Amino acid sequence: MESAHRTPKESTASESVSEIKNSMSSEEPHFEKIKESVSDYISTHNSQNAEGLSSLFITNGIQNVNSKEGIILGQQNIKATESYSDGEVLDANVLGYRYLGNNIAIAYGEWSATSKDNLTVNGQWGNLFKIEGEKALLIMESAGVYQK
Repeated sequence: MESAHRTPKESTASESVSEIKNSMSSEEPHFEKIKESVSDYISTHNSQNAEGLSSLFITNGIQNVNSKEGIILGQQNIKATESYSDGEVLDANVLGYRYLGNNIAIAYGEWSATSKDNLTVNGQWGNLFKIEGEKALLIMESAGVYQK
């Protein structure tokens, strides 16, 4: 069985502006939509846009992240539970991706959040996506902090 992990490629200046830092490349269908979704997540988080961030999920999406207590169900609850640290900057990359068929894909990667005091927290994420037209929407977001 083929692995979902791919070897990262170095970005070149000719690649699009929406290219996310250190992301891998893939010939799998819809990979560019996944990268765009991750880039949109970073952008909406960094601009503290709870409405925009929640719109990256399907209506009944699931969010299971270390910064929230419990599992959050649905766009409205995701929006209502968003909170931001002043000056925090989120970054992420894609380490692996697989299109599963039937407009469903999985991807995983690493993230970092840097505070305005230059303290950095690192973690990993693994998400399930639904391809809808030109977008990849989150069915389920799962992310946690690396434990030392």
